[in-house]
Amino acid sequence: MTDSSVFTPSLFLKRLVVMSNGERVYDENFYTGLNIIRGMNGTGKTTIADFIFFGLGGENVHWKEEALRCDYVYCEVFVSGQIWTLRREVRVEGKTGTDVFEGAFDAAAQTADGWRHYPFSRASGGRESYSQLLFAQLGIPDVKESGDALTVHKLLRALYVDQTSPMH
Repeated sequence: MTDSSVFTPSLFLKRLVVMSNGERVYDENFYTGLNIIRGMNGTGKTTIADFIFFGLGGENVHWKEEALRCDYVYCEVFVSGQIWTLRREVRVEGKTGTDVFEGAFDAAAQTADGWRHYPFSRASGGRESYSQLLFAQLGIPDVKESGDALTVHKLLRALYVDQTSPMH
C-alpha cells in the first residue's frame, strides 16, 4: 500500500537524507510496510538506524565518529496523511529541537522559508514543543505522568531498543 492517508493517525518514514558539508551522503526512500537495511558488518546499518531514531525525535544517541562528520539529518514523513520534512542538526549535545517544513524534502531543500523551529522541551519559553506538535497531529492526548510529560523520545525508546544500551 503506498497511500498512508488511509491510516489515521499514522506516522511513516518516507525518505531519509543525511548531509555533510552541504552534500548528501545518504539519501534513501522508504515504503509503507517492511523496509530492510542490510549489509556487511561495519557498513553503517546501525548508524542509519541511529539517524532515523534521531531524525524522528530521539535523543541520547551514541554517535559513531563517522556520523559526527555529518551536519543535518532530514526525515520526510507522512503524518496522518500530510507530508512533512523534519530537520535536526547532528551534534553531541542533545535536545537540539526540530525544524519542521510542511511539504516534501525536495521542496524544503529549495527554500529557507516555511521552516518552523520547535524546541525539544515544552519548558522552552512556553512555546509548543516538537512532541506537542507531532502528538496533536497524530491525535495523541497531552499525557503527563507524575508531572513528567510524554515525549516523542520516550515513545521512540519504547519502539527502538538498541542492543547496546539498557532500557529504563
